[in-house]
Amino acid sequence: MPPEIGAFLANMATAKEAWNSNSTARLGDHQIRRVTLQWLRQQWEGLAFNPGEQVEDFAFRLSSLKEQMTRNGDTDITDARAVEKLLRCIPKKYSQIMLAIETLLDFVEPSIKEVIGKLKAMQNCEVAP
Repeated sequence: MPPEIGAFLANMATAKEAWNSNSTARLGDHQIRRVTLQWLRQQWEGLAFNPGEQVEDFAFRLSSLKEQMTRNGDTDITDARAVEKLLRCIPKKYSQIMLAIETLLDFVEPSIKEVIGKLKAMQNCEVAP
C-alpha cells in the first residue's frame, strides 16, 4: 500500500469507514477500465500495417494491444483471434506465404510468435529473381 493511502486511512475512526472511503475512491476504476477498453477495441478494429512497417513490428503492436485489452478486462481476445487478425492484416506482398502458412500450420493452439517465425523462415527461402 502506498504511504499516502496508509496515512489517509489512518485518520479514519473505524475500519468500516476506511473501507467505505477506499471503495468510493475506487468506484471510478471500473468506468475508467470500460472507457479504456472501448478505446483499445477501436484500435484493434482499425489495426493495419503502416507503410514500410516490418512484420515483426506489426506483430509487436498487435501483441501489445492484445495484452492491454486483456489487462483491462476483455476476455474475448485469445491467441487464436490475434493470429486471425494478423493473417487478415498482412500486406498483399506476403499473401502467398500466408496462404502456405494457413494451409500448413495447425491452428489448434496458434501463437503470433509461431506465425511470425514461419513467415520469416519462408521469406528467407524465397529465391531472388
